[in-house]
Amino acid sequence: MQHSSWIRAWLGSFEPAYEPRIVVVGPVEQPRAIAPLVARRGRLARLELISVRELGEPVGVLSDGDSESLAEVGRALIELGEPLILQRLAARSLLVTALRSQRARALVQERPSVAYSYVDLDRSWVEPDARVSARRRADLRRKHRAAEKLGPLALEDSKPTPDELDPLLEEALRIEASGWKGRAGTALVHDRARAAFYRAYLRFAAAEGLVRIFFLRVGDRRVATQVYAEYARRLWQIKVGYDEAFARISPGMLLTREIIGAAARDGLDGLEFLGAVAPWTQTWSPTVREFVTVRVYPRGLRRLGALRGLASVWVDAREAWERRRRDDVRSRA
Repeated sequence: MQHSSWIRAWLGSFEPAYEPRIVVVGPVEQPRAIAPLVARRGRLARLELISVRELGEPVGVLSDGDSESLAEVGRALIELGEPLILQRLAARSLLVTALRSQRARALVQERPSVAYSYVDLDRSWVEPDARVSARRRADLRRKHRAAEKLGPLALEDSKPTPDELDPLLEEALRIEASGWKGRAGTALVHDRARAAFYRAYLRFAAAEGLVRIFFLRVGDRRVATQVYAEYARRLWQIKVGYDEAFARISPGMLLTREIIGAAARDGLDGLEFLGAVAPWTQTWSPTVREFVTVRVYPRGLRRLGALRGLASVWVDAREAWERRRRDDVRSRA
């Protein structure tokens, strides 16, 4: 999400609603750290990390990894003198530590955010069944036998060029919309802005050789799909979907098994599920990446004034309460 392809695609899809505010530590020609911030137009000027509001994935701050560089970012963000909402920062990030150290100069609030699962791979994952519980292993084998009764199983593994991307992506989106996401109206085909973003992002990423699209085929029919970016020797999960007509064979789980095995054979270091922790991702690994949302209100708020600063605090608190209420409703459903 820190790759230029992600940022360029977001700017092309969502920038009209925002004012970009990029904070750079060090010379622009050779920066030591970059914080990609934006402020929504026509609202209280609260700065936030680019793309997280619309897409939900963690972005964070790009840096050379030096603790002093991130400490400089923390100081620079406070010196802006404006409220900040930094969503889904890595909980162990040195930036979070740097912001905590600025509590004498700002009100810093820190809350847990959405975690996601990941798998660190080695050669033992070439046969993924061996890495899960005996109960899950038996279940996967049973689903595999049931699928083979419908037709031979095959994994399609594509690394498309920009010219090859569109038909594969449209097929992936068709499969995603065939299930509950289509009925709920949350599939990308029903969300023009996010669909435009993902199409643009995957075109940019395909030009860099980063896109990898998988399908599970049963006989002559594609029944599940997963779209990834392959970067820094890891697979990063972008979109998933399966055909609910085949739900009884758990095509998504069978496809994930094949993808993990393929990634291990390729010598990749890991798979990042992104999104949020879910039972099906925990099947493969109990390890999670933890995140926090940090809200920062500099003392004095010199650009906004005290009243607007208090208004920002109230709006942020209301939005957090509404988000928790929606999460509670979803969990009861």
